Amino acid sequence: MKAKELMMGDVVLCQDGKELIAVLVVHFDRDAVRVRRKDGHMFNIAIELLQPELIGPGLLELFGFETTPDGLLFKLDGTDHVLARFDKESNKLEYVEISVADKIDVRATNIQYVHQLQHLIRLCNIDKLIM
Repeated sequence: MKAKELMMGDVVLCQDGKELIAVLVVHFDRDAVRVRRKDGHMFNIAIELLQPELIGPGLLELFGFETTPDGLLFKLDGTDHVLARFDKESNKLEYVEISVADKIDVRATNIQYVHQLQHLIRLCNIDKLIM
């Protein structure tokens, strides 16, 4: 990954022994990124060693999305929502739809990774969905 792709608070993957684990970006240094594991342990890692995490239905369910006939839905207030629709055969994310207060309506088709979805959600000023 490249530094320009990341923001503080992004969820990305890094190698931990033989397995990839999800970590949270907490700080940027000149040559490294400070990340935090789920157990709270923080460490520095070179940006090049971080990998984006693909969005999948199971992952979004962990963040509170619910299965509906239209896709995976995260309800905000009233009719406000974040909807993720997946191709039924490949489980690839087709699009993300965000509707907030009849003021923001976004439909993004080029979202593949968790950190990209996080950026989109932040641009819409949604703070109720923590990833």
